[in-house]
Amino acid sequence: GAEDELGADSEGLVEGLAVGGIVKGQLDDTASVAEVDKDQRAQISLLLCPAHYAYRLAYVGGGKNKDEAYLPLVFEKDGVAVSVITICENEFGIATDSKAGAAGFELYRTVKLIKDEKANGRYFIVNFHGGNEENPFPSPKKRGLYRTFIECGADAVIAMHTHCPQGYEYYLGKPIIYSMGNFFFAYKDPQGERANMSSAYYFGYMSKLDIKDGKVSFEPIPYRFTPKGMTVMDGDDKRRFLNYLEKISEPIKSDKEIE
Repeated sequence: GAEDELGADSEGLVEGLAVGGIVKGQLDDTASVAEVDKDQRAQISLLLCPAHYAYRLAYVGGGKNKDEAYLPLVFEKDGVAVSVITICENEFGIATDSKAGAAGFELYRTVKLIKDEKANGRYFIVNFHGGNEENPFPSPKKRGLYRTFIECGADAVIAMHTHCPQGYEYYLGKPIIYSMGNFFFAYKDPQGERANMSSAYYFGYMSKLDIKDGKVSFEPIPYRFTPKGMTVMDGDDKRRFLNYLEKISEPIKSDKEIE
């Protein structure tokens, strides 16, 4: 089970995320950074982890049924409103009309929600859980899907699931982060490939979005983790990672290269 795999207890990890001000949709992959007032509450009512009660973490992407799972989380500050949804590939644990679970991706529902929220004057961010595992480059299909979200009005797309970092691009002036890699997915006693602590499995980056003058910009915050904990990179380690991120981002721009 998860408690056997994690090098730190899950409630302690949730407490750390709360203290750090991190809003988390999926603990096993990567967190997105957002400025959140400590008294702010999520719009949806189902709390998937009891620790959410204690630390009042905002969350999104799950619910008692499909409609609730698709409810956006809305942030408002200084007159600016931002809506966020989290959706995932339809694998397991997906909410239905009568069953609790995660928000499984439906194109029509997603596009309609983007357009409705934009019509209400809000910025819109799509958080997507999907992609080819342990591949540093997105598939042409995923690139096309995330670009479609932007063309339909989304202001940013942040993805995860691949268990390694993928690159990013600005499409129509808006950021698409194809995968941030693992956030904290450590094993107490890693075996085989997982024993190589220098592999891309143990590196990732958080995505900090800045909204100013009608534009959304992106700043990667790289880190690494081991079964003992996590470290935000600085100095030469940060420089090397950011150089690597630019290298794996470059082919995304080219139809020929991404094929």
